[in-house]
Amino acid sequence: MATTSEKTGTLHRVWFPLRSNATYFHGPGPSLDVEARIKQAALLCEEVAFEFGMLDVTVTENGMSSFWTPPNQLSEEVIRRHREATVRGGPVYVAIGPESEPGVPADPAQMHTMMSGTLQQALVAEYHLLLQESGLDNVSWTTWAVPPLEAIEYAKQVAQRQNQRELIGMLASPLPKLSENSFLDNQLKKDLNYDLALAGLMGVPAAVDDVRRPILMTKAATDDTSTSTRRTPGALALHALAPDYTALSWLDVIALHDDDAIGAFRATLVELEDAVAGRPEEEWGEAIRDLAFDESLQKANDRLPTVRGAIGDVAVDVAAGSIPLPLVAPATSLIKGVAKVQRAREERRQDWLAVLFAARGRRRP
Repeated sequence: MATTSEKTGTLHRVWFPLRSNATYFHGPGPSLDVEARIKQAALLCEEVAFEFGMLDVTVTENGMSSFWTPPNQLSEEVIRRHREATVRGGPVYVAIGPESEPGVPADPAQMHTMMSGTLQQALVAEYHLLLQESGLDNVSWTTWAVPPLEAIEYAKQVAQRQNQRELIGMLASPLPKLSENSFLDNQLKKDLNYDLALAGLMGVPAAVDDVRRPILMTKAATDDTSTSTRRTPGALALHALAPDYTALSWLDVIALHDDDAIGAFRATLVELEDAVAGRPEEEWGEAIRDLAFDESLQKANDRLPTVRGAIGDVAVDVAAGSIPLPLVAPATSLIKGVAKVQRAREERRQDWLAVLFAARGRRRP
């Protein structure tokens, strides 16, 4: 279930469906956009869920096809073969026929061509390789969302009713066009309706690609729909304070998610957003930076004397966005003050600022 902590306002879980993120998979692998979205979710949410399997979308000027392959029929070889099988602008045809058994190609004589033309776009969406290569498949806070069959069937019915309403123009506002290819445009909207319906039944927010953002905004502004759109709590502050966090390695992202201070980090980001909410939106980023690097860094400096007494001064370099390592005092002083140093380090380890500096690509002291 999707829950928001009453104490911190942070999001518990977010779900990455395949259909509503398919446009992030338009090349030989996932784009950096989907990786950035997942890194953001890892830093801001307690759990990140993914839809398993592989979605293979082929678009021509004469039509399009969309097939989902279950995970038990996938391998790295199969995925890479699908990604490299077609070249944009080249001829393509889609045929279907009965298999004698799963995984065995159908008899060509029994194949029926469903679509042919020039390939305009090919999308092979799957999260299996991304999780494997990033190391996310080995952490406890990522999971495969497995909705019950009843929920899937009901979501299809709900989505179909919504598709009909949009088709006959029953919405308060017309939906914007997402693609010049009418087949793809229609499918992008249908897929979004299905994912939103399924997300609602599962009770978890769905992450949606940027292509469909105009549709979400239109739906959210319409009175006769329950669709709502909002940023992940803390996302605006994260972008304002650590704009280069997407360049962090997956190992660093995983380490930050598991850091003892990540809860304080998320809560502070939400507090900063709440503090600037009354200002014009164009001022939010600068206002958040002012609050964070004035008030919060001052609080950090207030605790520095506990460290200075044992091992020397520690300077906080705001301009460079880093905390330099302390100058080590003589060995005798260090030994005498070791207990005090350990306590100070433990206190600072719980500080959200340590996570922030790490998210900015700076090594933690």
